Amino acid sequence: MLAITEKIRWLFQSRNGTAATIQTLLSRIVVMALNLATGILIARLLGADGRGEQAAIILWPQFFSCIMTLGIPSALIYNFKRYPEEQSTFFSAATLVSVALGSVAAIGGAWLIPQWMDHYSPAVVQATQYFMALTPMLLLAITFSSALEACELFGNANQARYLQGVLTFLIVLFLGAMHLSTPMTLAGAYLLPTLPMLGLMGGRLRQQFDFFRFPTPDIYRRLLNYGVRAYGIELLGTLYLQIGGMLVVGILSASELGWYAVALSLSRMLNLLQNSVVTVLLPKTAARPAPEVLQMTGQATRVSLLCLMVPSVIIGVGASSILMTLYGPEFVQAAQTLRVLLLESLVAGITYVLTRAFMALGRPGLVAMLQIGGLVVAVPATVICVNQFGLLGASLALFGSSLFRLVITLMCFPLVLKVPPPPLLPQKADWEMVQRLLSSSRA
Repeated sequence: MLAITEKIRWLFQSRNGTAATIQTLLSRIVVMALNLATGILIARLLGADGRGEQAAIILWPQFFSCIMTLGIPSALIYNFKRYPEEQSTFFSAATLVSVALGSVAAIGGAWLIPQWMDHYSPAVVQATQYFMALTPMLLLAITFSSALEACELFGNANQARYLQGVLTFLIVLFLGAMHLSTPMTLAGAYLLPTLPMLGLMGGRLRQQFDFFRFPTPDIYRRLLNYGVRAYGIELLGTLYLQIGGMLVVGILSASELGWYAVALSLSRMLNLLQNSVVTVLLPKTAARPAPEVLQMTGQATRVSLLCLMVPSVIIGVGASSILMTLYGPEFVQAAQTLRVLLLESLVAGITYVLTRAFMALGRPGLVAMLQIGGLVVAVPATVICVNQFGLLGASLALFGSSLFRLVITLMCFPLVLKVPPPPLLPQKADWEMVQRLLSSSRA
């Protein structure tokens, strides 16, 4: 019993890389389960048409908050590690820049929405414009979460994720029980819990930093110098994840968008492990020697890939039955799309982990330039494939773009770092390294 207690204490209190990864993974499993339950409930309450309208409403604030980061979250992590004595000043600068960028995004998005969503009802368009006001808060939440992770306060960052997932589920449950479930109210259930999550993270960060430290021009220069160079990779990653949704909003009907949203959300659950690994990987590898960064990145890629292959096959084989059981017969038409997106998710996850090596080594700019090719392929491919093949075409275009980005990323290792890319197939040494880490943590 004492041994079990010690293991639990190590898991939740240790800042060891293995413990942090497990903490983050467990938290995201809980959040994933909450999101899955919430998504099923919303689909049952609204049907395909309503689910598509709700997805269109929440897509815009989330999209603009992600594309307007200007690389600040990654820059915060990098500069915290490189200049630990100036963390409070960097944090203050990042907070001010995030609020300013979020405000610009809210105004620009509210102007663009009516032009892009002209085939949706005026009520849906107006609700989307109103929710754009939350964009600065969503962007600030991204910055706060990165600050906690940069300080290796993974437990606090994970608690905020729990809070948002629990509140969203409870609000959806309440709205359904009170017969108040509409695409607009359920969109609010997704977006409004960001505010208490922001308060929780802000309270913990207030203990860590001086919120009123005045940043000098040099602090802004160093923050933005890395941020702008990192922004290319982050923007491409965000556009890659969101561009399909943004384009299909303007092409597909509400019911087709509902099917696509369900299939995409199920497939994205497979990126849970990669996201957990990367959340810990960048703070642990930032500004470290290149051989160490490359070894850690390669190992993280191989182990996460092995863990994801089994659930991918299971979900792919039973796609129709899973959609029928969870969401109802109306969503079975998304089965083939789900299978393609599962394969795409594996390829995208590998690419995402591999690119962290360049981020940690302070070389994001060159990789961003090479990865632009992936986005250049994705935009016309999505438009052509969706018009030609409908819903399935959206997933095929996304898969083709992901495969192209993986090839480019692998090419970056010899072109930028002058080293061969890490092997992608899991090796015996990977498991031996995990065992050594676990053994050392118990000592």
